[in-house]
Amino acid sequence: MLNTLRDKIKRAFYFTHAESNGLIAILLLIVLLVLLPRAVQLYFSAFPKPIDRTQDQALLEETFQLLQQRTQINKLNINSITAKELAKNTGIDHKIANRLVSYRNKLGGFVSVEQYSEVYDMSAELQERLVKRTCIATAPKQLSLNHATFKELVKHPYISLDQAKAILMHRKKVGKFTAVAAIEQLPGYQTSWGKKISPYLSLD
Repeated sequence: MLNTLRDKIKRAFYFTHAESNGLIAILLLIVLLVLLPRAVQLYFSAFPKPIDRTQDQALLEETFQLLQQRTQINKLNINSITAKELAKNTGIDHKIANRLVSYRNKLGGFVSVEQYSEVYDMSAELQERLVKRTCIATAPKQLSLNHATFKELVKHPYISLDQAKAILMHRKKVGKFTAVAAIEQLPGYQTSWGKKISPYLSLD
């Protein structure tokens, strides 16, 4: 076909063989430049565009957050509920409920559901049930390192007689605590005790 076209061009325009080939190459290039964009457009139009899922993803995340909030709302605030309400809404024994609330009040409030295990006669099964039905929605009451009396300090389950004395001695010899972390300077300080008691201490 190209040979026939080349012969016709040679006869019509009196071109040489090389000139005919050059003209054919130019014509083919023009055809390609005209048709190629259209061919590319047709090719990609044959495939469906990806669906934009941005709005769906945002809606899904919003729904998930609402479900989390609803779950949290339906849980009982362990730091404010009464023993009677706790027993009624969780099905645990009244003695355990009273013991749990009594221990909570001595602490000043729970800061972690893991503290449930510190209550006497609290089985793993009961603890698991409480974790599912309760939450910690309020901050605990705090003791002032700079103003709490000896009696107030030793009432806390996490503060021993020796630790209370050490706090008062620090205030007498060194002066006021400038940071809760300063309890690390107390005699016999242990990191495990520091982590437990720190949420219950303040400087005010």
